[in-house]
Order: sequence, then C-alpha cells, then structure tokens
Amino acid sequence: MPVVVTQRWSGVSFNQSTQQPMAKTIFDVSGVATPSAAIAATGVSINSPSGLSQYMLCSSVEAELSKFDLYEVTATYENCPVGFFPNPLAPLQDPPKYKWECGNTSEAVDRDPTGNPITNSAGDAWSNPPTRNFSVLCLRVIKNQPQYNPSMALQFQDNVNSAAVIFNNQWIFNPGVMLCKSIQPAQ
Repeated sequence: MPVVVTQRWSGVSFNQSTQQPMAKTIFDVSGVATPSAAIAATGVSINSPSGLSQYMLCSSVEAELSKFDLYEVTATYENCPVGFFPNPLAPLQDPPKYKWECGNTSEAVDRDPTGNPITNSAGDAWSNPPTRNFSVLCLRVIKNQPQYNPSMALQFQDNVNSAAVIFNNQWIFNPGVMLCKSIQPAQ
C-alpha cells in the first residue's frame, strides 16, 4: 500500500492570544505501520519552518493512530528565538544593502585651480608639491556570501572599475570612476 500524506487544512490554526504565538498543522497519513514512520512521511521535524511563517519553528511533532490505518500527525510551531534564522541559507537570499558615505582624500597637485603650473620662484616644480583636499562619495555595499573569499578581495582591492557598473538598478558608474577600497567580512 502506498504512503499517502494529506495536510488537513481545517487543522491549520494560529493562536496569537497567548503570550507565545503558536501554530498547529495536522496531517493525515496512511500506508505506514508506526507513529515514527507517519512523522517521517510528513517531512516535518523539530526546528523545521512553518508554512505559515518562516519565523516559526516546529517545537513538537506527535503522531497517533486515529483509525485502523490512519495516523494523525500534529506539528506545533512557536516563534524563533531572537537571532535564529529558520533557514541557514535565507540570509544569502537577502538583497544587497547600500550605504552612501562622504569622505575626504588628499592628493599632491602640480597645478592651481585655473590650470597654471605650481612652481617655486626659479620656475621649477616643487620637490614636495602641495596637497589639496577633495571630497569623495563612498558607496558601501553589504552582501551576504556563503564564505569570505580572500583571493577575490585581493583581485579587486585597490583597483578601479574597467567596465561600467550598475548598483541597485539605478546608479551607473562609467569605467575608471570607482575605486574598490576593500572587500572584507563583516565579522
């Protein structure tokens, strides 16, 4: 006899009236010989996410024989503990976060703002040319990755973009205008 699992939609409940919100899901399972086989057939296990909310995890799952060959499996779900992700891969699906920051940089200059060379009284270029402060915009991109890749970081770090780059489907940067300062892990 084949194993048949049916989620009983009338058995889905969500209770917000308690201090700890809870949800229940009931399955009817036939074609199995033991309660543990009935539970395994549903695919529900402790800490699996609820179909109602990814932030609710299964806290208990029980099976009992309700009729001759029919098990009733009840899964109870509660809110995740703070800081716990129900699916460890979910953060990898998060879109990148963008943060604009203002900064300053100093560079040696050999010409004044009108384009004339800066020279000493003898007309020679300075051996230690003066510096000028420039304001710069910094774009910090935060993106979750499965692991830190130092080789990739070294490949891009301290280099300018050789092709046009588009961020957030709205900011276009032409070649040679962006300098990658660093690629580093958050922790």
